[in-house]
Amino acid sequence: MKYSDRVAAVNARIKRLPRLYEDYIKSSRDRDADKYIGYWKSGILNNEYKLTPLKPETVVRKMKQGCARPTSPLYGLGLEGAHTFIKGMRKFRTSEGYVVRMTGKHHDSEIDNHALLLIHEYGLGNNPKRPAMHKSYARVLEDIKRDDRAMVKTINQYIRNGKWRNG
Repeated sequence: MKYSDRVAAVNARIKRLPRLYEDYIKSSRDRDADKYIGYWKSGILNNEYKLTPLKPETVVRKMKQGCARPTSPLYGLGLEGAHTFIKGMRKFRTSEGYVVRMTGKHHDSEIDNHALLLIHEYGLGNNPKRPAMHKSYARVLEDIKRDDRAMVKTINQYIRNGKWRNG
């Protein structure tokens, strides 16, 4: 099918762009939330972020507790426990799409996992920074930047010849 390149036809395609783009944005919000959680989990599980190592006394304590990876920062009970720190990062639907936030409580102390996240991210007190959240989000932003460049090409193509393809 040949699309018209007349000014009226091009203007009509431009008017349809917000609706087309909003559909793309809605699907990408869901996908980006899933990516963030995936980066969070893999970053901790595989120590991809090269976080500050645990203190020797912490490693000894975790060994006594029977933790699977006592030397891995932020791992704790990892995937073995029901409500672990790694599993605490969850996606929730909002009117605008999705939000990702930390849920649950620490298995040992009943401290809210969100509070622990802040301690680890910013290194509060005598705790070193272990910014897994920031590093996970930085990876998502790189993906978004790459996706946005592809979307600009798609929009330009649509305006020129009426062909719409996602990404």
